[in-house]
Amino acid sequence: MKVFILVAILFSIFDEGYSYPIFFQCKESQITYKGKLEDNNIFEQLLLLDEQKQNEQIVAWCKGSEDCLKDFKFITEIAGLNYKMAEELFLEEITKIEVNFKPTNFSIDDLESLNKLKNNYTSLRACQNAKTKLDPEDFLIEYGSSVLTTYPYYSNYMYITGCQGVDSESCPPISKSHLDRVIKESILMGVDPYLVLSLSLMEGGTGKVGELYLDPIGVMSALGCSAKQIANKTNNPKALNSYGTNYIVESQIVENNKLQKKISNYFEAFSLKKEEGNSFYCYDTKGSSAPSIFDKPQSNSCCLELGFKTTNNMNYKIKHALTYHFIDSITKNSFKEKKDPAWRVQRYNGYSNLMGAAERVSPWRAGVNHYEDPIYGYQTMDFIINSLMFNPYISQQVDNLKNGLDARWDSILCKDKQDGTYYIDSDYYFNKHKDTPRLKSIYEKYKNGYSFDELTSREREVLLAEMEETASKNSKMPNRLPRYKENKVRQKLYNTLSFGSEGTFEIFKYSVLPKDEWKKAILGGHDLEEYELDAIYNYIIEGKEISKKYDEINKENNRLFKQAKEICDKIEDTQKITTCNLRRSKLASYIYSDNENFEISIKGSPLEEFEPKFLALGKNYKELDKKEEQRQHTFYDKFNYLKLKQKVFEFAAMTIDKIEPLEMALKRHAKNKNFNSKLKSQIEIYYSSIKNKNEVYSQDEAYKEYFNSIYKDRSTIQGSSVYPWRKFNAEEVSKLVEHFKRYKY
Repeated sequence: MKVFILVAILFSIFDEGYSYPIFFQCKESQITYKGKLEDNNIFEQLLLLDEQKQNEQIVAWCKGSEDCLKDFKFITEIAGLNYKMAEELFLEEITKIEVNFKPTNFSIDDLESLNKLKNNYTSLRACQNAKTKLDPEDFLIEYGSSVLTTYPYYSNYMYITGCQGVDSESCPPISKSHLDRVIKESILMGVDPYLVLSLSLMEGGTGKVGELYLDPIGVMSALGCSAKQIANKTNNPKALNSYGTNYIVESQIVENNKLQKKISNYFEAFSLKKEEGNSFYCYDTKGSSAPSIFDKPQSNSCCLELGFKTTNNMNYKIKHALTYHFIDSITKNSFKEKKDPAWRVQRYNGYSNLMGAAERVSPWRAGVNHYEDPIYGYQTMDFIINSLMFNPYISQQVDNLKNGLDARWDSILCKDKQDGTYYIDSDYYFNKHKDTPRLKSIYEKYKNGYSFDELTSREREVLLAEMEETASKNSKMPNRLPRYKENKVRQKLYNTLSFGSEGTFEIFKYSVLPKDEWKKAILGGHDLEEYELDAIYNYIIEGKEISKKYDEINKENNRLFKQAKEICDKIEDTQKITTCNLRRSKLASYIYSDNENFEISIKGSPLEEFEPKFLALGKNYKELDKKEEQRQHTFYDKFNYLKLKQKVFEFAAMTIDKIEPLEMALKRHAKNKNFNSKLKSQIEIYYSSIKNKNEVYSQDEAYKEYFNSIYKDRSTIQGSSVYPWRKFNAEEVSKLVEHFKRYKY
């Protein structure tokens, strides 16, 4: 029971509002921890003075220096939180002052004040040193197979503990074997293990520690081959497509002696198959086959010379090693000379001036400009300093392996820092992340008089998602649930009543609104002529028919994709399975490709029979694309684009399929054995939300209302989060500890 009591302390240690300085020492970019210095009574006696005499003594030492006064004041304030580190800072500070210290000059007048001060020290230091009461083994649960991680904040990122929320049904811990492997691999490859663990937890939570991967262009970078980004619409058959972005990669044989040595040591430490000789890890420059190990360099490929001979069965191990090497490489240099390590870490996630423009993201991240606020880096660093670096089991494992392996790693905290002692406030990164401005660039345009239509398509996409989340507060929009609440209700109903084979609720009957009914619904809400209304309606109906054809092609593409998977799964050789699946993905992606001269080495492959089928679908898809493009050009050439543009978007919603009456839906679901009054209420809530979503509204008016009345309360991460973004309270800590108790140890 000891572990769970202390875990509760760790979660709630500073619940009363305290933050505390975290100290670390750097030497040659590596993080070190010093023990207690030689005893010296000067600092202890200074702390025992009452405040007035303490100030008098400091003033006498500093002789009017404001910086000196400020430094000593800070040191005395944090002494109760970390005495040893404060003492060291004190001793370093007094060496700067050219006076002879005489400890006998100190006196104590008030014993009662001294006792009160000592009690205060005791309580504060008990909190600060709570983890010293825990052995590393206390963090092992599930009979030693898993590692427990704590975290002091209730936020969207609390999943570092394994919990998705305070009310989670369970909090899956980290696999000990996976964690141990990641630490060992990181140190062998010369990269900060705390950084790698934090990135792994950011990407996949506690259940996917050690599963970091690189996209195709990341692999090329790790191998050391240069690449040039080209326009995505450029039909270059030699281009490498890396998650929607095209590159031209230079064919090259890379000889990197330092990397060779690291990989060689990596193989030896894990007793992997390695012989004298040479082999090459090659990735073809178009990304049409999986990276593999060869006896000699391959043509039209980026190849890393390994310096030893090994088999292709070790392919996945090379892949792991290169992932760590990539992380180390991209974090070596600062970003635009920024000092905060969060800027380095952000390189792994990438930079965007408008997060959420390429794909919809969670509301607390939408609209952030990474060039001003690297929030991915902030949260990664927060994990490191508030959870990982001071976890007794993790820190012990890092220290043991650091001493046992012939490898050096630079701490992300110490890179580019001079040797010395540093501190950072425990709340620093949490607050930086929580208070990051969102939608700033759009807000600036709004203040400068831009209408909704005058925003870029990227800005509109991000803002519409945000406006959907705040619809209940926007008087210019139909009232509907935020997406996260709507998803929660939908999932609950789906799990309980088993709605629909494809996850779509059967409470809806899809039909197009008749033209007369559509016109009646928007009567008075427009300034368009009758012929313009007819044109808009016909334009939308035609678009709906084309959408159905798109859906049919996509459905057939997915069916072929699944069939091809069954073929690949029957292959026994692991590497051949990987290559087969890569070709399968390449074929399935053809319908979305701009490349008319699509080529893939498929002849003789188990998937050879699928090639003409995928290519035929792709041809149909591209013909449909041209038809849709022509349809839009015809419409906008005939009518006033600027006048109709906003109206088309507004009124298009009226053709979203009509919802069956609520009474009919409830009557149908009442036949389900799990139906009850609570489910009835949830169906009504969900029904109302979906129905309201289909109602017409002026996006420009809603946009103005959002920035006039809502944005000021949602300009920070805290204002847009489904979590409270604060420290846990006692009740929440109790709930979390109960979750952890479900795992035996």
